[in-house]
Amino acid sequence: MEFRMNAPVKKFRNGAISVDIWQNENEKGKFYSFSMQKVYKNDKDEWATTNNFTPVDGLKLAHLLTLANDWVVQQ
Repeated sequence: MEFRMNAPVKKFRNGAISVDIWQNENEKGKFYSFSMQKVYKNDKDEWATTNNFTPVDGLKLAHLLTLANDWVVQQ
């Protein structure tokens, strides 16, 4: 079985926070999933990502998830 890494079909971003939409397919047809991440600089001054969010991030994340959900509904 060949493994292939696909790119997200759509990305929504607000500052350091982003929501990616992934398109998948199974025997029932096409479906979508979301991934959420935040980029930051770590202690070594290198870029890193996390799935942990602060309460302030929560408002941005909620908005991005609404946009992502609206996009999926329109497909």
